[in-house]
Amino acid sequence: MSCGLKVGKNAYRDLVEITGAEGEDLIDKFYIREEEMGWGKYSVLHKDENGCVVRIKDGWIAEALKGEADYPVCAYHMGYFGALFEVLFFPEW
Repeated sequence: MSCGLKVGKNAYRDLVEITGAEGEDLIDKFYIREEEMGWGKYSVLHKDENGCVVRIKDGWIAEALKGEADYPVCAYHMGYFGALFEVLFFPEW
């Protein structure tokens, strides 16, 4: 998870530079890039002031699990999205 946190902290800046988008538009562009690279299909299932729930479908981790999980299965992605969404949705923290 710590690796994901480190990457996620810089991801916002890098994604803005790569995509030219900011804010929530950035997330849509991010999902498109991830899908094009074969990392799965990303969607935000729930978002409120307490956080977000992201589903990654058809990614390599899901393939390895051979089914659905209703709990976080990838510590890297937990850290990555935690840091990325913190910067995106809660910049005052």
